[in-house]
Amino acid sequence: MNKHPPYLRSHAITLTLLSAAFLSGIIFGAIAYPHAREQTEQLASMLKNLINTDSQLSTALGIFMKNMQASFIMLLLGPTLVMPFFIVHANGLLTGLVIGMAAERGKPLLKIAAGLMPHGIIELAVFFLTATLGMDVTLSAIRNKGRRLAAVKEAVIHALKTYITVVMPLLLIAAFIEAYISVKIIQ
Repeated sequence: MNKHPPYLRSHAITLTLLSAAFLSGIIFGAIAYPHAREQTEQLASMLKNLINTDSQLSTALGIFMKNMQASFIMLLLGPTLVMPFFIVHANGLLTGLVIGMAAERGKPLLKIAAGLMPHGIIELAVFFLTATLGMDVTLSAIRNKGRRLAAVKEAVIHALKTYITVVMPLLLIAAFIEAYISVKIIQ
């Protein structure tokens, strides 16, 4: 008896490839950091602007809105089948650059991971989910030759329902974790 949920079984290859794209981005970013210090500093400055030291609530809501935009773009670009991998790889690259910068500044790797993990696991799962939901739109058309329009319509409805009922709440939770917990761990 297979213990994995049907969604994971049917998307195992996609999720594995997305994971590989993310991990390769982290590795590449960490290796590339010495050659991209200035750009990484600019990125860090932009990320600091997201953090409102006066209000953790404002910070959480700002993070939530940025992540909503990013995940919705991932959902919309999912049908291209290629862009989700590029976006996930770029996200890994940025993570790798930040890890490289923090390591160079003497932050212990364990502390960096502890700061990224609480919210990052949720965010990454959500981005993978929105990527697969978007890709399902195209794949449903390919798999259902006799009823393509109906299959695409079903996939779009499923994607939007899942976005509202699963993605949005998880992103809200991740944003509050990032604003209230992760920031304190990393400092």
